[in-house]
Amino acid sequence: MSRFSRAPIGFKQFMLSITVRTQYRTFMRELLMIKDLDRREEIRLWVRGEYERNRKLSDEIVIKHHLKAGEEGLQELKDTIRLTGMGL
Repeated sequence: MSRFSRAPIGFKQFMLSITVRTQYRTFMRELLMIKDLDRREEIRLWVRGEYERNRKLSDEIVIKHHLKAGEEGLQELKDTIRLTGMGL
């Protein structure tokens, strides 16, 4: 059995996967702004869990919906960090 046993993905799926990974990394970078290590870890586990839970999605519309929700969640996290002084 070849290590390349998965079927190749199309260009649209490839671009969506890059967008998802970029959004995930943005979340992780933003978490570094949180001073409270316990709170940071709690949010990190929640974010990772959400991405893991949706890892097998293949429907482009559903993925885009989750990306939009992720953008809103990321903005909310940024606003919360800045407004509450949770950041550095």
